[in-house]
Amino acid sequence: MIKKRILLIGSNGMLGQCVVENLRNRNDIELTLASAEDTSFFDNISYSKLDISNKKEVKKIVLDFYPDYIINVAA
Repeated sequence: MIKKRILLIGSNGMLGQCVVENLRNRNDIELTLASAEDTSFFDNISYSKLDISNKKEVKKIVLDFYPDYIINVAA
């Protein structure tokens, strides 16, 4: 089975944490998290610090992870 790659931006916020809880144990996706904080609330999931107002940072994470879907729940 080919896993869908999902980049979740804003993963440390209230809505982001709910999305992670719903997706983290699915076997059909590969999840990468990004948020403004230095560390993630979740262990064993790929995480990057990301300033969504910085075009270069956003472009880099998209090109590095190459997601099938991007979910943006950042404030």
